[in-house]
Amino acid sequence: MIAILEKGSKFLIGVLFVPAAYVAGAVLWRSVESAPFFSGGGAYFAGGVFCYFVLHTLVWEPTWFYVLGHELTHAFFGLLFRAKVSRVEISAAGGTTTLSKSNFLISLGPYLVPFYTLIFMVAFLVLRMTGHAAYFVKPFLAAIGFTWAMHLVMTVKFIRMDQPDIIRTGQLFSLVVIALVNIVMLAGVLSVAVPQLEFKAYVWESALRIRQAYQSIFKQLFF
Repeated sequence: MIAILEKGSKFLIGVLFVPAAYVAGAVLWRSVESAPFFSGGGAYFAGGVFCYFVLHTLVWEPTWFYVLGHELTHAFFGLLFRAKVSRVEISAAGGTTTLSKSNFLISLGPYLVPFYTLIFMVAFLVLRMTGHAAYFVKPFLAAIGFTWAMHLVMTVKFIRMDQPDIIRTGQLFSLVVIALVNIVMLAGVLSVAVPQLEFKAYVWESALRIRQAYQSIFKQLFF
């Protein structure tokens, strides 16, 4: 009975979050359209994205590397919630992380967090603190474009394989949360490449538009 109620509540939350994900995506799309994306750092980010698609489509799918990041992210979120990590297995065919407990963030963490993109961003921040970041700005932007594209493409590929993480957490709930978080994460990543795309401004505008969307839906349903 408890399991049924939990699944039902997650399904309802998933339905309720659909407008938020749609609006957040629409606001990001308009922001990208209005910004001089290719006149500065955005060109290097886009170049990294293009290089990944060429690699993935024509040369090689880096499945093993994605699985490595995927399982390490499971382990990281597990440790964050004080779970015991007893086993991590990695292979090109897939991987598994055995934890003493789980929740939806532990299960969905790898689909929400671009593991390799964050590694490059942390490395760049370290370089900034040492005063050497200026020499690596262009390669850094290309690297985050490349790794973000890998995260996006491989996440979509694995979701289509009916992942147990998503089935266990609830498919609609999982997909909506994954979409919403990745849209916000992409806005943050793009704000690094294109300074005109201010992340704070994006968050505020998205919050305003989302509130307006829910108000409009509420009025149409009940008035």
